[in-house]
Amino acid sequence: MNMHLLRWFKNRSRVAQRFQRCDQGSGQTQALAAQVCGSSVVSAAPEVLPRQLSLLRDTRASEIAEAAMVLPLMFTILLGIFWFGRAYNVYSTITRAAQEGAAVGATSTCGSCGNALSTNAQIANAVTAAMQASKLDPTQIASNALSSPTGCANYSHSTQSHIDIYRNVQLNPSSTNAPQCGVIVTFKYPYQFYLPFTSLNNQRINMTAAAERQMEN
Repeated sequence: MNMHLLRWFKNRSRVAQRFQRCDQGSGQTQALAAQVCGSSVVSAAPEVLPRQLSLLRDTRASEIAEAAMVLPLMFTILLGIFWFGRAYNVYSTITRAAQEGAAVGATSTCGSCGNALSTNAQIANAVTAAMQASKLDPTQIASNALSSPTGCANYSHSTQSHIDIYRNVQLNPSSTNAPQCGVIVTFKYPYQFYLPFTSLNNQRINMTAAAERQMEN
C-alpha cells in the first residue's frame, strides 16, 4: 500500500509540474505548450486516480476483514489470561488458608494448662479468616475426605464447616523411617471460568486445598 501511495504522489507532482510549465510560456509558445501539456494531463489523470482510489478501497476492505478476524481472538486471549490468573490466585489463597488451619491444629493452645489442643472450631476459624482476608466466600467450602489415611495413636477425623480435619495422622506412610504424626486440614473450593467462544465458558471446577503440619511436642 505504501509503494502505491508513493507512486500516486509522484504522478501528482509530475502533473503539477506540467501545469506550471504551461503557465510560464507566452504567445505561440504558451499555446503550443498548452496543447501538449493539456493532452498529457487529461490522459494522465484518468489513468492514475481511479486506479489508486480502487487500491485504497481494496486495502481498507482487507484491513477491516483482518481486524474482524483478529480482534475476537485477541479479546479471548486477554480474557483467558485474566481468568487463569484469577484461578491461580484463588488456589494460592485456599492453600494458604489450609496451612493456617493446620498450623493452629498442630499447636497447643496453652502450654501451662496441660498442652490442650486447639478445637475444631478454632481450626475452622483460622481457615475462614484467611479466606475472608482475600475476599473469598467460606460458605462455598466443600468437604474433601481422604480415602484411607494411616493413623497414629489417638487418630481422629472430624469435619467442621465442611473442612476435614485429621489429627494424629501419619504424614510419611510410605517411608521406612520412624512415623511422623501430625494434622492434615483439607477441603475443596469451587471456581468458575467465563470465557466466551470456548469450551471452558461457565465451566465449574473444584480446587483442592490440603496442608499438613507435624504435631508439636
